[in-house]
Amino acid sequence: MRLLRRLIRLQRNRSNRAARAVSRAQAPARVRFGRNHAHHGRYQYGITLSAKATAKIDRVVLNKFLGFPLFLLTIYLLFLLIFKLGAPMVTFLEVAIEHTGDWITANWQYLPAALIQHPLSADFYSLLVDGILGGVVGVMIFLPNIVLLYLGISILEDSKYLERITLLMDGIMSKIGLPGKSFIPMILGFGCSLPAIMATKILEKRSDRLKTILMIPLISCGGKLPIYTLIISAFFH
Repeated sequence: MRLLRRLIRLQRNRSNRAARAVSRAQAPARVRFGRNHAHHGRYQYGITLSAKATAKIDRVVLNKFLGFPLFLLTIYLLFLLIFKLGAPMVTFLEVAIEHTGDWITANWQYLPAALIQHPLSADFYSLLVDGILGGVVGVMIFLPNIVLLYLGISILEDSKYLERITLLMDGIMSKIGLPGKSFIPMILGFGCSLPAIMATKILEKRSDRLKTILMIPLISCGGKLPIYTLIISAFFH
C-alpha cells in the first residue's frame, strides 16, 4: 500500500512539472499576443493607427475652430441614427403587434365552444390581447432606439472619439459639476429620456451617472408635450 501511494505521488509530481514546463514555453507567445491585441486591458479590433496619424486626427477634431462644429455634427448624426432611422422600425413593430391582436380577435370565435363559454374565457382574452400584447407594445417601441443607441455609442467608443469629446466639453460641463461626456446623453434627452438615461453608461463614475440621470428628466422631449398641454389646459384657461 505504501509503495502504491509513493508511485501515485511520484506520477502526480511528474505531471505537475510537465504542466509548468508547457506553461513556461507558452508564456512568451501569450505575452506577444497580449502586446499586439491588448490596450488598457481591452482587445482592439480593426485598424491600429500610428502615432503620426493619431496626431493628425487630433489636430482636426481638437482644433479650436473645427472641433466644436465637428462635435455638433457628430451628435446630430447620432441623433438622426437613433430617432429618424429607428422611427420606421418602431412603426413596423406597432403595426405587427396590432395585426396580431386583430388576428386573435378575428379567430377567437373558432375556438372550441367549451373554451369560449368558460367563465374565465373573457378574462383570458383580455389578459392576452390587452395585457400581454399591450405590454409588449409599450416595451418594444423602445427596442429599435436602444439598439441603435448602443450601436452609435460603440462606434464612438471604438473610434476613441469619446475621449476627444471629453477634452472638448470638459471646460463647459465642469461648470455644472459634470464631465464632458455628459453632454451626449443630455442632448439625446431632447429626443427621448429613456435612451438618454441608458446613454449614461459611457460615464465612468457612478456619481456622474446619477447626476446626469437626475438632470435628463428636466430636459423637454416629445413625450412630455402632452403632459405640458394637459397641465396648461388645467391651470390656464
